[in-house]
Amino acid sequence: MELNEEEAARLREELSRTSILDEGHPIISGLPELDQFLSSRGGIRYGRVIEWGAPMGRCSRFLILRFLRDLGEAVVWVYGQKEEIKIYAPAWASQGVDLSLFYFIRSRTPLPDLRPLFLEPAFRIMVIDCPQKLSAGDWSFICAKARENKQLIFVLRPFFLSPKRGNPLVYFRLNCWLKPNIGKYNLKFLKGGEGSIEVPLSMVRDQ
Repeated sequence: MELNEEEAARLREELSRTSILDEGHPIISGLPELDQFLSSRGGIRYGRVIEWGAPMGRCSRFLILRFLRDLGEAVVWVYGQKEEIKIYAPAWASQGVDLSLFYFIRSRTPLPDLRPLFLEPAFRIMVIDCPQKLSAGDWSFICAKARENKQLIFVLRPFFLSPKRGNPLVYFRLNCWLKPNIGKYNLKFLKGGEGSIEVPLSMVRDQ
């Protein structure tokens, strides 16, 4: 995402109108080392948008579920253009996920298709999985509404995010992938913090 000077100035002005001070306690995964790592960088909280590099076949969605499964809140999970992305319910249930709280929607263009979900925030947690395209205006709208409505929004990309390109609106930009040869997840910050952490796959599955 690249903005010209006029767009960047307009977005900074818009974001300055909303406060991110009242975000409550951070949402935790239940994995102490991971939660401490994220907390030291501000934590995953309501009112924030997180851009998450999740390459296909790297199982990174399971790590996101660690943050969502114990909240007891309804989650809207929106699928984008990747037709091969499907939910294998037994696998999610085996991770302790209550599927009755998850609402799955397929939309190639979440904005404007799902604009009412942001205007009338009945759902505080949304996952936008592989959106086909998000313009600068879309990002501005999503981030402003997340702060205004105190929603937590994950935007998942089916590729590694580039450290050479920035997104000034999101709180975190990070890449997540599983290293199957050593049985560990790797989480690496690109924005909102620095450094990386490895999390054993056995901990993600067994706790």
